Parts: sequence; C-alpha cells; structure tokens
Amino acid sequence: MNESTELRYVISEDEFLAVRRLLSWRRPWIRKLVLSVFPVVGLVLALLTWWRGELITMVGALAYAVSPWVLGYVVGTPLARRYYRRSPTLHEAQAMRFDDEGVTFISTVGQSRLHWKHLIRWYQDEQRLLLFIQPGMCFIIPKRADSRGDVLPRLCALLRQHLGPAR
Repeated sequence: MNESTELRYVISEDEFLAVRRLLSWRRPWIRKLVLSVFPVVGLVLALLTWWRGELITMVGALAYAVSPWVLGYVVGTPLARRYYRRSPTLHEAQAMRFDDEGVTFISTVGQSRLHWKHLIRWYQDEQRLLLFIQPGMCFIIPKRADSRGDVLPRLCALLRQHLGPAR
C-alpha cells in the first residue's frame, strides 16, 4: 500500500460533538425551519397570553420558544460528551487507507474494509470528511490529519468518481 494514501488521526471530543450536531438534523432546511418557527410562534403566543393576563401560559409559550436550543445544547451536548467519554475506542488512534477498490479503516480493535459500493454518500466541510455507510452512521476523517494536503484531494476525487458530489 502506498504510504501517501494513508492518514493517521485521533478523533477529538469537539470533532465528535460537531458530527453529532450535524447528524441530529437529517436535513439542514428542517433545522432552519425549527430554529425560526419555534421562537416566532412561542413569542406570539407569549405576547397573546401576556395581553390576556395568563402568566402561567405565557411562561409555557416562552419555554416552547427556546425548546430547540434547550434540547440541542443543554441536553444534547452533555449526552454526546458522556457518550464520547464512555467509549474508549473513540479516542484511540486510527488510520485510514484507500486505493482504487475502496477504503480501509484501522484501529486497535481491528480493521474494516469498505468497497466503494458500500458507501452511500459522503460529506465534507472545512474541518472534516464524513463517509456514510448508513444514513446516520459514518466514519469521521479530520482534515487536520492531512498535514501536507496531498491525500484528501485524491480521496475526494475517488469519492466523486464512485459516489458523485459530496452531499
């Protein structure tokens, strides 16, 4: 195997949290809709109930308005941190290799060889590349692992060739 097709990395807790946030909203437009509709509806209901003098209902309407943030950050973030901290294999060193046939992930637990046909989609942003084997299950490859910047462009070219554009 050519050494220039291998990356070694450890997934940090912050990277894991960022991916969990991405996966918690299956479609970005749903996230935007929820984060804009809930506060507007909650504030309108709060104003109406305040105007009618129903203070207890107004408090409920305000709770409704902030519920997406409360559930996402106050509840979701600590649960994701706990999941990461209780999963020792998540913070161990990993390696990823690829060739014309597919990609191989290697850790202290074992290795997993995936042919291109076993990947259903891929996603990338400025900090990470995700390879999905199921709609909610993916392999995380931090872009910082490619310090020279020559491995990930070739991997992305193969992903585009076999899976199409990132989505």
